[in-house]
Amino acid sequence: MSNDPGQKYSNTSRNFVPTMHHDTYAAIDPTKADLKGKYVFITGASKGIGKAAALSFAKAGASGIALGGRSPLTSIVEETKIAAIFAGHPAPKILALSLDVMDSSSVDDAARRISTEFGGRFDVFVNNAGYMSRHVPLAETDPEDWWRGHEVNLKGPYLVTQPFFPLLMTSTHKVLLNISSIGALMGGGYSSAYRTSKLALVRFTEVLDIENGPQTKNGVVAIAAHPGGMKTELALHLPEKWHAELVDTVEERREWLGGRYVSVNWDVGELEARKENVLRGDLLKVRLAVNLAVNLFLMLEI
Repeated sequence: MSNDPGQKYSNTSRNFVPTMHHDTYAAIDPTKADLKGKYVFITGASKGIGKAAALSFAKAGASGIALGGRSPLTSIVEETKIAAIFAGHPAPKILALSLDVMDSSSVDDAARRISTEFGGRFDVFVNNAGYMSRHVPLAETDPEDWWRGHEVNLKGPYLVTQPFFPLLMTSTHKVLLNISSIGALMGGGYSSAYRTSKLALVRFTEVLDIENGPQTKNGVVAIAAHPGGMKTELALHLPEKWHAELVDTVEERREWLGGRYVSVNWDVGELEARKENVLRGDLLKVRLAVNLAVNLFLMLEI
């Protein structure tokens, strides 16, 4: 993220639609959805965004929710069941999985358990586990801490996605959500490991779409999402002057968004209204803009 909060959104798609939301609203209210018969897997589910996602899927009536995390999951299991019941749904089948996304054996064990307990499939996959290194200039970073950010934020989603993909392929729904960040698109300094790893995750998502998206026989909808600015344990690693910016609360399969970056803050109705524009311009993907006339001039000068 930029060191200057006043410049933090100058090079992002934050204002891609006119209306920004910081809390749940009618169009995305999980209690109005119907995910009966759907099974979900969430990494980093013990706290923050992962925990909130589990509660939202429960409120939407998901039949099964697998929670992966390194921290204890006992309390979130009970909260998830209660959330479903209060929303008028049966308590979902909950799997609490001790999961380290950087440990292949841990990931393989989780895949086997989900396959057994969920009948060899699941429908929605949320790659949420993340890590933020110290918010300091590059020269002040610790190499091991810096690289850990890339391992958790990029290698982790790779290690989890690979063995879980066959299970996702057995579904008719096939939604894969990679939690990226607006920090991936922001100019400026600081948090270099977090920002570059989250940017790489956006490209990773696009590759998944090219190889397995709705235009292929696999039909997977892979989306990279900015989850909003919330006072999660991870976000509070930012300097205190940034905490005032963390104003969001934590709370349909759209094939045309496959391989693209989206923000939870965008009004979903206004985003839908821009669908043809997005598709025609192939927007919301990482691209290099090149001015051909200037390049030709420079080549001739050389």
